[in-house]
Amino acid sequence: MGRRRKLWWATWPGALGFGAASLLLVLPALFAAVVFVSLRGDDSAGLDFQVEGPGAVSRILAVLLFIGAATLPVLTARWARKRWAGYLLLGVGLSAVAFIVGLIMLGVL
Repeated sequence: MGRRRKLWWATWPGALGFGAASLLLVLPALFAAVVFVSLRGDDSAGLDFQVEGPGAVSRILAVLLFIGAATLPVLTARWARKRWAGYLLLGVGLSAVAFIVGLIMLGVL
């Protein structure tokens, strides 16, 4: 019985490559979530109109987006290393969704 050859994405360079690609995809979502959470709208002194920041629900969703987007590259690299092709594709797909959500939050799309 011969030893099975490793799948190319299950090698360390392949797994790190998928993790890096996932990180590049989620960076806009991470940046948008940090910007969204740090927006201040509490002080409207000197303005003729009331400035309101994002609500509490929106801030909680932005924090959840940040946590989810921050864990996706690690999970994608782990799933690639474990040779779980379905979860690997799920991680890359969710990273692409986070990319689109981040661009929408930044106002690019």
